[in-house]
Amino acid sequence: MRTDRSLSSHGGVSRRQFLRGGAAAAGGLVVASTVPAWARGTKAADTVLVNGEVWTVDASMPWASAVAIRNGRIVFVGKDDDARAFVGAGTEVINLRGRMAMPGIHDGHIHPLSGGRTLTAASLNYAQLTLPQFLDRIAGFLAATVDQEPDTWLTVGQWDAIAMTKVAMPPAVSRVRSCWAATRRSAVQSGWMWSSRRAPP
Repeated sequence: MRTDRSLSSHGGVSRRQFLRGGAAAAGGLVVASTVPAWARGTKAADTVLVNGEVWTVDASMPWASAVAIRNGRIVFVGKDDDARAFVGAGTEVINLRGRMAMPGIHDGHIHPLSGGRTLTAASLNYAQLTLPQFLDRIAGFLAATVDQEPDTWLTVGQWDAIAMTKVAMPPAVSRVRSCWAATRRSAVQSGWMWSSRRAPP
């Protein structure tokens, strides 16, 4: 689980402060908070997150406030008080200050057919282009495939749409042929399309 180093004990709750946080003062004496029986003898974690809004993706306990991590694995999810059992001399305590934490989203998949077509199609290779450069590249692709006019679409892939988010869509780049420039680099797959039927006369 990745953590925000800016929220570490150096800027929030130190390990010592956290351990003492559950203590109660009575007659000038500090009484340590009770450690649950199940947690006695628990091996210290490498990292403990506290004071957070932790979404567990577990219907039986959807939310928690603390997480303990040891050797890259989550060993505890629950309340701040119970997380103290996992804090040792070398534990990094990170105060989330009410911020949210959740399991990482990992999605591994491939597009073998479209990926194969991409290798043989016109590509911008995610170059960060200005609008004039972009249009010049499209014009070059059109010139190189003039034998496919007028009925075949020109499809251009690997367009870095993020670099041109503030650019208005230009007029049609061809009066003869329809074009499609697409991207899959952004969170939302998108593209620009020009239809020769709607191109100005």
